[in-house]
Amino acid sequence: MIQGERRDPRAERAARLLRRQLSPVGPHPVNPAREECIVEQTAGSTPEEGDLRRTRRQISDPTWVILTVLDLETGMLDVHDRELLGAARRLADARGGAVIALAFDAKRDTDFGEAGADCVIRLDVGGYHPERRAAFVITVMNVFAPKHVLFCEGPTGGSDVGRRVAARLRERPATAVKELGAMEIVRRGGGHRADLSGAVPRILVLLPGTTPPVNQTGCEAEEIAPPDFDSTARLQDGGLLQVDPNAVPLSEALLVCGAGNGVRDWAAFRAVATALGAAQGGSRVACDADKLPRYRQIGASGTSLEARCYLAFGISGAPQHLQGIARCEHVIAVNIDPHAPIMRRADLAIVSDAQAVLPAFVRLLESLRRKAQGHGG
Repeated sequence: MIQGERRDPRAERAARLLRRQLSPVGPHPVNPAREECIVEQTAGSTPEEGDLRRTRRQISDPTWVILTVLDLETGMLDVHDRELLGAARRLADARGGAVIALAFDAKRDTDFGEAGADCVIRLDVGGYHPERRAAFVITVMNVFAPKHVLFCEGPTGGSDVGRRVAARLRERPATAVKELGAMEIVRRGGGHRADLSGAVPRILVLLPGTTPPVNQTGCEAEEIAPPDFDSTARLQDGGLLQVDPNAVPLSEALLVCGAGNGVRDWAAFRAVATALGAAQGGSRVACDADKLPRYRQIGASGTSLEARCYLAFGISGAPQHLQGIARCEHVIAVNIDPHAPIMRRADLAIVSDAQAVLPAFVRLLESLRRKAQGHGG
């Protein structure tokens, strides 16, 4: 019996999807009829001085529109919003299309053009209000007839709005999408135990990490006036419930304090985490020493974080720990060793003993709290 070469269907599917992502979604030549880069002279200069600046890219007469519904939980772009715009940008560029970003309650100085948006429609709804958001998304869809509408799968509400929109339009969305190509998607199914591939529907709900962000594309981000819509709603935003940060799974926590071998004053560490309203986690060494329960271990062999901010006290940064914090938006590290691996990963590195920083941190937070109470806020 002759044994044939073994095939790996998963590897073949990934390679096929990659080819489709690169062509036609991948790099493509600029079409002058659709993309315009206007060069303007800076005031007070001459062309001979070479003081020219290039304005942002404009796309005229797009063949299709990709509508991106951003979460903007804090009014600013976070890593998931940027990934969503990156996915929209790649789909739009497949056929010379344009990306419209739908921004609810966005701060005025938010730069959508650098993240890949050609146009922006802003609407202040003063909170979550899912019915109102869904009605507005459908109105925008009726006006612009987008080829695809992208939402982000996550706990902040975008996936809820996406499902509401699909239900009202009686369309079948693709949820929990983990791979996105020009002609095919791969999504999680069967209770997130299996990968399912299929065609690309109009409404897509993307998992975090599906597509990397696109930075500094220099898109125009032209502001479009929001169309009128029926804003009546039965549900009202009651605000966020106050919950114990440690009752939230580490993978969903937005602010995490981590402790390592350099922490000996655990009372001060817990006081800092409590004052900040942060979830508590630790390195493998800390969990091995029974300072924290095993489910609080951060790293490839524990829990991978997607926090907006991670504060690491006395953690050197083993490779498996760095893997676990790879998707954190901001990292602040306190370590006595300036050459520790986590110091290179940190956005802000404090070279000091965690034992000295933690009590000082507690005193600062208490001072700020007293000052806020003294001013009635």
